[in-house]
Amino acid sequence: GAHDVLGQCSLAAVNREQTDLAEASLSAAVRTALGELTGDDEFLPRVTLFGLGRLGHAGMDYGSDLDLIVVFDGDAASPNPGLDPSTFYVRFAQTLVKVLSGLTREGYLYRVDFRLRPEGSVGRLASSLHRMLEYIDGRASPWELTAYLKVRPVAGDVEFGADSRDRIVAAVFDAAAKREGLKEALRANRLEVEHLHGRVGRNIKWGRGAMMDVYYVTRHAQLRSRTFFPPERGTTALIEHLGSIGAIDEVSAHDLGTA
Repeated sequence: GAHDVLGQCSLAAVNREQTDLAEASLSAAVRTALGELTGDDEFLPRVTLFGLGRLGHAGMDYGSDLDLIVVFDGDAASPNPGLDPSTFYVRFAQTLVKVLSGLTREGYLYRVDFRLRPEGSVGRLASSLHRMLEYIDGRASPWELTAYLKVRPVAGDVEFGADSRDRIVAAVFDAAAKREGLKEALRANRLEVEHLHGRVGRNIKWGRGAMMDVYYVTRHAQLRSRTFFPPERGTTALIEHLGSIGAIDEVSAHDLGTA
C-alpha cells in the first residue's frame, strides 16, 4: 500500500523529486513571463535563473521557498527594443514572481525570494553578469561569498547559465583570496547568527554545534582551498571530498560528517 511505497522512499529521493518539480515549474514560468513581455514564448534570450539555498543544492522540500538570482548577458540586445536590457529583465523578474506566487483558486506555486541578489533588498531584481562579477569582486560580504559558491543554474539559457556559474565561482575564489581576515569575519557572522536564532536553546539548525556550524566550516575550507564542488551533490559529499583532498584533516571530516 501507500505506506510500503513511502517506506521505500529516501528523504534524498523525495528532495530530488521536489527539486525536479520546482525546476520544471521555473522553466514553464520563464516561458510564460517571456511570452507576456515579448509575445513570443519560444524565444529564449541569454538569461539564467540561479538557485541558491535548498533549490541550489537540490534539496527542495514541501513548502520550501525558491531562492533565486536572475542574471542576464548585458552585452546582448534587449528582447524588447523599447526597453534597455536592465529594465526588461527587472520586469521579467517581476513577472516571474507574479506567475509563481500569484494566488489563484488552486492556491499558488512557490514563494520566491530574491534577497540574495547583489545589494540585497535594495538592489535590482536582475543583474547583468558583468555587474554580478563586479559586485563579488568589490562589495560582496564574506557571508555572500559563501552563498554564491552554491549558485546553480535551474532555468533559462543552459549554455549561458553554465558559463556564468563557472565565472561567478572563480570570482568568489579570487575575492576570498584578497580578503584579509576572512576567517575572523565568517566566525563573527556565525556568532551573530547563533545569537539571533540559537538563543531558544538546543536548535538543530541555528544553535551551537548545529548544521550552520558545519556550513561555515565547509564553506570556509572551500574558499581557502579554491575547491569547486557542484552544490547539488550535497554537504555530506562535500565534506568527504574536502577530506580526500586534504582541505580539512581526516578527523575533522569524520566529525563533521557524523555531526
